[in-house]
Amino acid sequence: MGGAVTVPGNVRPHAEANIYADPEAAQYVMASELPMTLVGLDVTMQTLLPKKDIEAWYHKEDVVSTFFADISSHYVAAYESSNPGIGGCGLHDPLAVGVILDPSFVQTEKMAIDVDITGDTIGITKPSEARKATINVCLKVDKERFLRHFLETLNF
Repeated sequence: MGGAVTVPGNVRPHAEANIYADPEAAQYVMASELPMTLVGLDVTMQTLLPKKDIEAWYHKEDVVSTFFADISSHYVAAYESSNPGIGGCGLHDPLAVGVILDPSFVQTEKMAIDVDITGDTIGITKPSEARKATINVCLKVDKERFLRHFLETLNF
């Protein structure tokens, strides 16, 4: 999970948090030309966990659902502080796991990706023409089906 190839970043206008935290490592991995799937903000910001689902967990009145509701509510509050009215929180890592379990949740385009490691655009993930395209970049997601799968998997 990382990157923002076709959308704005979440820690800088151009950079996603995971890539921005260690752009040198990210560039090393992207330049390896190993086959991989990049699940970035391009799709993860479309898979928001709505507040209404979190609120429903509180009504279950059990320890596990209340715990998940508490931590998710904290996460939503963080999203709301920087994106007022967003109405939920991103399911970044859950979608990355979901893509491993069921690649049909997303549609990808094979690309080579570069990461800027210096300058004003440090951490940007951008298409590259310099290498062979081996990275499946997730660009579309069946957000309703994924969210349903996520909620059914939690099953509380």
